[in-house]
Amino acid sequence: MIRNIVLLIASCFIMLMYSCGPDEVYLKGDFSILEVENRTNYMIPFTLEEVDGYEVVLNDSSIQFSQGVFRLEEAGFYEMIINKTDTTVFVLLDNERGETEWGLKKWTPLLSDFDTHFDGKIEIIHPLFSIEGVNIPYVIKAGSWDISSSVCLKCNKENGAEFLVKYGVGITSQIVNENNQLVTNIAGSKNIRELRRYENEKITLPTIIKSDYEIPSNSLIEIKQNTEIAANVTLVINSGCTMLIHPAINIFVKGNIDIKGTDEAPVLITCNNSDEYFGGFIVDGVQSTISAENSFFTRFGYHSSESYQYGHAKHQALFKLKDAVGSFSKCYFYDSPGQAFYPAYSQLKLDSCVVSKIKTTGEVVGGRIEISNSYLSDFPDDSFTYQNEDNDALYINGADAQISNSMFMFAKDDGIDSGAGGGGIINVDACRFEACFHEGLALSSIEPSVKKHTITNSLFIGCQQGVELGYSSANHSVEIRTCNFERNHIGIRYGDNYKNDVNGLMTVTGAKFSNNDKNYWNMVRQTWSSKPQNFLIH
Repeated sequence: MIRNIVLLIASCFIMLMYSCGPDEVYLKGDFSILEVENRTNYMIPFTLEEVDGYEVVLNDSSIQFSQGVFRLEEAGFYEMIINKTDTTVFVLLDNERGETEWGLKKWTPLLSDFDTHFDGKIEIIHPLFSIEGVNIPYVIKAGSWDISSSVCLKCNKENGAEFLVKYGVGITSQIVNENNQLVTNIAGSKNIRELRRYENEKITLPTIIKSDYEIPSNSLIEIKQNTEIAANVTLVINSGCTMLIHPAINIFVKGNIDIKGTDEAPVLITCNNSDEYFGGFIVDGVQSTISAENSFFTRFGYHSSESYQYGHAKHQALFKLKDAVGSFSKCYFYDSPGQAFYPAYSQLKLDSCVVSKIKTTGEVVGGRIEISNSYLSDFPDDSFTYQNEDNDALYINGADAQISNSMFMFAKDDGIDSGAGGGGIINVDACRFEACFHEGLALSSIEPSVKKHTITNSLFIGCQQGVELGYSSANHSVEIRTCNFERNHIGIRYGDNYKNDVNGLMTVTGAKFSNNDKNYWNMVRQTWSSKPQNFLIH
């Protein structure tokens, strides 16, 4: 009776309401413990007011009111039990994150401690030649890199600007000094790399390449206008070359490109203006191919207009592939507002690559992707400022995938988002997912898609949720075997933050949990309840 009366009084709180979407109205303000409605969303700030004679347990802990109030300042899922019998569940939403993080704690990943001194092995990979006024990218590898690397170092460029080596890998760029040197302070030790200058004249490519064309090693190439490679034609770029592409310029590939950098003389493809971006390679010839090894790609992805809004990123890709084949080994993708790849119904393979400080590695639509021995980190940057712009390290949309021995880290959204409508067989083995604002692996599908995820021998560290099976088809199965979950908010989640059906099956075997806020959570927002028959932990 008392509770019903107070609920009537609660209608007077209408001025505290505001709409967060077309279907729901959320409340914020001060409420007595008897005014809190079951299965209701509230916004922070939120205060519980004491009612005499009532004992309150909140999330398994008795609460003590101070001057008659108890303030809740953290977003999340709450269960309140009054006088040991009356149970109410409610969710507090963060004002910035909103329902995208329904039921979850606001999560900002933490950095590990960084060493200022390091006596181990240092490898620096950079182009052989420099160009006046153009930033030269370079990669630092510290120690023996693998997914269990713990080497984190503070570094400084010659101008004093700091950058980080995270878990064995860092990438940056700078203009060489007057002595044509790249100078870096790596964890307290000065490193000097000598570069060479191009002596020959720039090569200017024709606007339409109609026959096979091979560019000699150690050449400087300039592309000033949109260029086309005709069908059945191959452009070969040999080691030590630098290709300077003017802002907004695209290369249309009906034929093939073969980029042949070497360990000693990588190829560099970048914008001729270090304050601008070139467009990208649009590869849409039937059975066109692009292959590259030992190559740097920087300052790409100029376009964001309607015709270039590819996928979730809504931005141009360095390589847009359609019914094509792309293969990249020891390649480095860095410094872009766009994405590296947008393969549609294509075959894409990455081995021993580094992708960093771009919007996203890309979205794979249909087809197949293989990733091995690669490092994907910092999307879109290495700050800890929250952004709600689909900054996944990788998005897989209805494609098959084989991913092994690779890192997916420091993403403002997910490490890998394997969602949308299509099916596919996705295998992830021996990978590291760390410091993602949302999920390490976000898995979803729609009816009646047939999708199977198998995740083995992998690490999930410092993510809001390690693995989530969200909205899903009854034909969607997820199997997790021998994986470790450390310092996440939620280790493994069955259920979605959105009000969608969750019908997939998740099976977990041999998992190890350490220092998570919750090791696992079965909660479907649509029903505010669990589906124990669909989430099996052995």
